[in-house]
Amino acid sequence: MAGQAPMPHVKIQSKEPNHDNEIYCLAFNAGTYLATTSHGAAFFAAGDSNGDILLYSLDDQELLTTLSNHDNSVTCVAFDGCFLFSGSDDCSIKIWNVLDPAQAYEVGFIQAHALAVRDIVVLPSSGYIASCAYDGKIRVWNYQVCGSYGQYAALVHEFKYVQGS
Repeated sequence: MAGQAPMPHVKIQSKEPNHDNEIYCLAFNAGTYLATTSHGAAFFAAGDSNGDILLYSLDDQELLTTLSNHDNSVTCVAFDGCFLFSGSDDCSIKIWNVLDPAQAYEVGFIQAHALAVRDIVVLPSSGYIASCAYDGKIRVWNYQVCGSYGQYAALVHEFKYVQGS
């Protein structure tokens, strides 16, 4: 269309340049909690089919870092301030500190479900996240307290779909 600025294109970079990864999910972080960094404050996370999470700067369109610790595809990502949560086909939720996106690191994990995690939602200002999975359960986790068996969060509520009810 005449008069419109061209749309910028971003080339998705991977740690394995000869391997085509599918991107399964995205989440945006405005970075308003950041003091100052050498990168633009706004960035996004992309979960892929190799179990990696790619953090990209929105301002300079560069790959900041790749987070790798899931054993299967990353199916969902969500931010709560400087924390990033990632759900996976490996049935777990990982918790990452992204205060400095280029130096992000894993804080802990939740062995969340018996089957693959499909989605996670942050309940803002509560310290809770909710997850759902193919096991038919919705679970609410308090990630501000440690759970049992070395998990980084405590199970607060569980809802199970019962057909016909």
